[in-house]
Amino acid sequence: MRTRDSSRASPSQRPTSRIPFGVGARFDRLRRRARGAPPNQASSSSTPRSVPIPHLPHLHRQTPQPASSPPKSNPPAPTNRDAYIAALEARMRQMEKVPTSSFYHSYAGEFDTLLTVDRRAVRSLSEFETSTRVENAYRNRYANILSNERTRVKLQEIAPGGNDYINANFVTGHCRHPGYIATQAPLPETTPHFWQMVYESVSPVIIMLTREQEDFCEVVKSDQYWPPTGENLLFHDYLVHGIDEKVDTQRGLIERYFQVGRVVDKRKKHARDLVHADSLIPPASDSSVWETPARGRTQTVCDDDQYDCSDEELFRNLELIGPVLDVVQLQYLDWPDQNVPAHPRTLLDLCQRVDEILSAHYLKTTVSAPPIVHCSAGVGRTGTFIAIDRTLRRLWDAFSQGISPEPVPVEEIRELVRQLKNERSKMVQTAEQYRFIFEAVLAGMRSWCQGKALFGSQPYSRDPNSCNGNNIPTVKQRPANQDG
Repeated sequence: MRTRDSSRASPSQRPTSRIPFGVGARFDRLRRRARGAPPNQASSSSTPRSVPIPHLPHLHRQTPQPASSPPKSNPPAPTNRDAYIAALEARMRQMEKVPTSSFYHSYAGEFDTLLTVDRRAVRSLSEFETSTRVENAYRNRYANILSNERTRVKLQEIAPGGNDYINANFVTGHCRHPGYIATQAPLPETTPHFWQMVYESVSPVIIMLTREQEDFCEVVKSDQYWPPTGENLLFHDYLVHGIDEKVDTQRGLIERYFQVGRVVDKRKKHARDLVHADSLIPPASDSSVWETPARGRTQTVCDDDQYDCSDEELFRNLELIGPVLDVVQLQYLDWPDQNVPAHPRTLLDLCQRVDEILSAHYLKTTVSAPPIVHCSAGVGRTGTFIAIDRTLRRLWDAFSQGISPEPVPVEEIRELVRQLKNERSKMVQTAEQYRFIFEAVLAGMRSWCQGKALFGSQPYSRDPNSCNGNNIPTVKQRPANQDG
């Protein structure tokens, strides 16, 4: 049996060469502190001191450092069209790179920071107060796509104590532009509310960015809420008459023309109580809207058994209680759900066509009315289109006279999407859609440089001071990108 060798040296007798440099001095200081001695007082213990490190010149030689370059600063914002295109191209190249130090400097990273607006809205109890009421559940196409309380559209002509809710929000436009109404595709139960909103907002154009049913998908994205050409549909108090339809396969666009009027069955008792208030809607350009038999109607029109409710008898007793509104529907077919168009060219043509209709409506009526934009949910494709259209209008106003009096930073695109999300949650749903906004704006600016005007010169408002800069997104200053 092995026994411990008692002849082994005690710790105090061990060679000092085995103690690393500096360790003995550290223990010496701790021992003095434990005994209450001043730190600088020498200890009377026999603890060996550390051997001082000799001065070795080759170890203390300074390594030459490269000359410090000045910190990168954000480039000045462009003030003319060509400078803006160059700045936008540079920013797009920057976000195309795989980031080396910051995920933020990419399309996906930048879009992820914008999603915080949606997450914050979901946590707010009052943000969707009306949308989440039980009685309004059937008026939402999707349970997770709701209307923000602060900007939601409210139906005007309702019974006392009635429900004014529709899944739609007002979106701010640029300067003289009247803005937009972003909404979901109408459901069969909400189609009367949709046409009531069209009539009350005096909107001359409906922009439909979806097909009724996508390819290889059984889910209905939008119900057909309009009548065929030459026929009528009656929704509660609103009669919609189909006038014409034109198909443009090159631009992937269908144009439909309607007339919308508010009517009442003059046999009803409440018809005598209606007040014919003045309206901004112009007179109808075609009186045939009241001569075509109805294709269908809602059940609430004929809720009294004492009246003959056949189509012929009903239309003989309909009375127009307001002017007729001419409406153009533009259905864009080349935009798949949760995706982007193959090329922005046809979408830019759609923006120009919308501008032509708004300009013609203003010249005819001097009424500045917002276009109504919807896809299926009213947030993804709808938000992307509004972001593109509003950005191009901002650039058109800024650079149409040559040099902008104020610089226009390309970061305004990011802040515009942030503003859209504050006005209607989940606008622009994917990073791919966010990237397409930049591509479409760049394509529009290049087309402008080649001589094709973005928009007409006709303003939408008689107020020359309507563009005061309050609705221009404020760009938050961020550190310059160090990734190159």
